[in-house]
Amino acid sequence: MKLQTRTAQYYLIAAGITFITCGILSYFLLRREITRDVDERLYLRKSEIEAQIPGIATLGSIGSSLLVTIRGDAGPFIETLSDTMLYDTAECEKVPFRKLTYYSTINDTTYRITLLQSLIESEDLANSIILALAIVFGMFAAFSVGINILINRRVFKPFYQTLDLLTVYDVKTQKSIFPPKTAISEFQSLNTIIEKMTGKIHADFHNIKEFTENASHELQTPLAINISKLESLLDSKRLSQDQIRLIQDALQSSNRMARLNKGLLLLTRIESGRFSDVEYIDLRSEIGMQIEHYRELLDMKDIAVRTALGNKLTVKIHPSLATVLISTLFNNAIVHNIESGYIHISATPGCLTIENSGNPLPFSADQMFERFKKGTQTSSSMGLGLSIARKICDISGFLITYESVKSIHRISIRF
Repeated sequence: MKLQTRTAQYYLIAAGITFITCGILSYFLLRREITRDVDERLYLRKSEIEAQIPGIATLGSIGSSLLVTIRGDAGPFIETLSDTMLYDTAECEKVPFRKLTYYSTINDTTYRITLLQSLIESEDLANSIILALAIVFGMFAAFSVGINILINRRVFKPFYQTLDLLTVYDVKTQKSIFPPKTAISEFQSLNTIIEKMTGKIHADFHNIKEFTENASHELQTPLAINISKLESLLDSKRLSQDQIRLIQDALQSSNRMARLNKGLLLLTRIESGRFSDVEYIDLRSEIGMQIEHYRELLDMKDIAVRTALGNKLTVKIHPSLATVLISTLFNNAIVHNIESGYIHISATPGCLTIENSGNPLPFSADQMFERFKKGTQTSSSMGLGLSIARKICDISGFLITYESVKSIHRISIRF
């Protein structure tokens, strides 16, 4: 929800509560004033009638506003004011009246005198006033919201301009964001902070990228030398079995470190946007090449490969990344497979699926694409393969998903 909408909601809620409270108070105050005015009229009429006391016995009933009856019982004679409902022949319904009842004694005869004053006009007046207040409030609320929206659009224009710049900001290509100047001090302070922050982010990003690339590059040479010397040392005929075993362990660790260094370097290059040039690639040929490339390993583990790729599987991707993606997924399906297992590669319009047999996962499927996540700690895998695959899919605009049901593992890529 936008800030302007939320502000308008709070404003309307506060205004509504205020109006309802004020409306209720106004209504009761108005009713009290109307009742007081009606009571004054009744007492005024009482004074007029008192002036005609000698002829009161002949007054009887005058319409529905004056009733005179003889009080036969003995006291108490208490004057009362009250509200009542009487049938009005003109309105053909019961309407509210204000009633004043008092007693007067003339020639030893006590009369009960009742004065009635209709409240229907007063009720209509009160309702009209309340309706007028409601209309005024509605017009005021609509006008206030409209003015508030127009003012907010103008006042928050620098904020939304800065927000648009942040939306398209790319740390790989832009050094910093330079929002437009504004006369509003809070927004200007925000823009200054954003300008400094994006500049620092860009500098830190490139420093980390350079450090990673330099570290990986510098590690390659000594690792290659260590591996070469260990392999040469293994050819020596004067080594004992214990020495051979130690050298083999060191060689295995060096090879593992070299693969890890290569994987991390590849991730860094992908994240830094080194593979921005894309073209249309037919993945069927890549899949065919990887099957032939891993043929010896497939035969060794007795893994059957089935494909159902259709007539066309063309996607827009960097050629090198296409090779890495298919190779990584295929190698993952082999490494984590079982003896005499299977790999099934199928394609439908917009989707490639690689399914393989294997052992059940020891962790949640949601963690499958995390770095250094392996099926077992003793596995020779680096735990980077699927992380690299997901990163390639992310920068290529693909969606990669993983699902596992017991001993069946399935990776799908939607283009």
